[in-house]
Amino acid sequence: MKFTEKVNLIIGLPKSLIFNIRAFGLKKGIKMPLLLGYRCKYRGVRKGCIDINENYKFGHVKIGINYGPFDKGIKENTIVAFGEGGRLSFRGNCNISSGSVINVSTGICIFGKRFAANSKFLLSCEKEIIFGDDILFGWSCTVIDGDGHSIIHAENGEILNIPQSIEIDSHVWVAAESTILKGAYIPKNSVIGYGSIVSRKFNIDNCIIAGVPAKVVAENRDWIR
Repeated sequence: MKFTEKVNLIIGLPKSLIFNIRAFGLKKGIKMPLLLGYRCKYRGVRKGCIDINENYKFGHVKIGINYGPFDKGIKENTIVAFGEGGRLSFRGNCNISSGSVINVSTGICIFGKRFAANSKFLLSCEKEIIFGDDILFGWSCTVIDGDGHSIIHAENGEILNIPQSIEIDSHVWVAAESTILKGAYIPKNSVIGYGSIVSRKFNIDNCIIAGVPAKVVAENRDWIR
């Protein structure tokens, strides 16, 4: 961890303590399993909105502390927001860099073990987003399982664009500037190419998926973290 990131962590400790007590209650909260950077802002935090694996340690989850490559997030605020019923679940260590937005309005977002996202990561969950183990996101990536606004039938008012679950299987690298949209499934051991838009399900493990819209461009591939 860089010196500036250590300073970010230390200055943010009072904010982290308040956040943890609100999210987990006093007994668990004072152990501070989740750490926030001092530029992190949050809203809607309540007891029960976050679940962390019982084998947690101090700083099990870090949000808004690391600045990412080239210090891209060094001057950026980080946002963590919950709507009524929105929940986060962490199954292992998680590190989300500064300048990110984590918005869980009504759904549940599950993070597997060893999740990492570089600066300016944007996540919006209305239904369900599931990340497997060993996931890596480059900077300025987006994962969103809804459309933000409703599209309705002009005659009967029926909502036509309901949110759809997203699942990213284990050991997936999503390169910078990529977007994962509702209904997407990314199979294990895959790589998402830089700037890709993934909006459907893929079923081939060990592949490279790239383009706008994304498609399989290479098979029998793997990657090293």
